[in-house]
Amino acid sequence: GARFRPVPEVRYLYVHHGGAGRVSRDDDPRKLASRVRVCHKFRASYEDRGQEVPVELKPALAKRLDRIALSQWSTDRAGARALLAEARKLAPGYRPEGRWPILMARRLGGPRLTYAANWIYQYLSERAKGTFRG
Repeated sequence: GARFRPVPEVRYLYVHHGGAGRVSRDDDPRKLASRVRVCHKFRASYEDRGQEVPVELKPALAKRLDRIALSQWSTDRAGARALLAEARKLAPGYRPEGRWPILMARRLGGPRLTYAANWIYQYLSERAKGTFRG
């Protein structure tokens, strides 16, 4: 019976249990599936009442689906493509998040090039900061 409501700010309380990995990382297919379920549950919370997701919330939901899709790209391309299509259908004009080099790579080569460009960007950033290990 829970309902979702937008709030002015969000606060998180994370409890890390030994060996469970970081909650905030999209590094496990179960986490990604859970994130997709949350997005679908959010959408259903409106649709179950015969309403649409409010126009002002659609781009945020589309961006969330987009981020999940990019995280899922390396392990489940079909699922990632379905999420990207869902995001475009939900909010056709949404702007994906990311730094300009990554967004440019995405425009030129889609998620595949985005994935590679993001890896290169992180690699170079770590080297520049002196935090690179390897």
